[in-house]
Amino acid sequence: GRPLLITILEGDSLFMASDTLYALREDTVAGDSARQLRAFHDVRIYKSDLQAISDSLTYSTTDSIFRLFQNPIVWSDTSQFFADTVNILLADKKVDRIFLRNNGFIINSPDELFFNQIKGKNITAFFEESELRRMEVAGNAESVYYARDDKGGYVGVNKTVCSEMMLYFGDNQVERIKFFTEPKAEMQPMRQADHKALQMPGFFWEKKRRPMNLESLFTPRTEASLPPSAAPPYEPEGKADMPEGIEKTPGSAPTPAENQGDRQ
Repeated sequence: GRPLLITILEGDSLFMASDTLYALREDTVAGDSARQLRAFHDVRIYKSDLQAISDSLTYSTTDSIFRLFQNPIVWSDTSQFFADTVNILLADKKVDRIFLRNNGFIINSPDELFFNQIKGKNITAFFEESELRRMEVAGNAESVYYARDDKGGYVGVNKTVCSEMMLYFGDNQVERIKFFTEPKAEMQPMRQADHKALQMPGFFWEKKRRPMNLESLFTPRTEASLPPSAAPPYEPEGKADMPEGIEKTPGSAPTPAENQGDRQ
């Protein structure tokens, strides 16, 4: 059978299984022992509020970072994170940040009808009490965001391209966005928007391989339907190095949460 690792984070159990798992101890300069974990082939992680898969993974108690390699995908609530490499930083045994290194892509959808998308060279997601609070996108930033009214109805979709952007979240939903360095934005009414065409290159909404419980760490491996580069537009059913933070003055651009004529 597959080896299983169990650890406690935030008073909740984190389970990790893989085909091969090594647990090592190394003496540090301070004289204590650092724990090293290395997992290979079909790595799966399940925690009630966080799930992940990758081909391989390393973890060290020295810096408290899980490093996921080769087609890593991380899920948190209604958001999906993927990139060439994904790093998960723990602080006080809580998920503090998720770093997407190279080709970062985040998709968020509360209903699987319309998909908010964020793309960039490097993306850092900041968490507080297991909830996504802020996100920094550094390099070749792009976003597609579906604006909603006070009653939750969709009113339009905003597509923006810029150098960098910062997003703020509440209840795992985007509350506001700041754009940096010559942003170009376009707001489209819902009826006029081509929603399939708005899916960015590399769009990949993965449901089949998301671990949903402890038992799913041991089920037969399910291959991805298609690699991200070849994935067609999604049809809804039914109907580690840490990137540097962004410390710049916001540019002027229409924000998704505001009317098209308004400016930051």
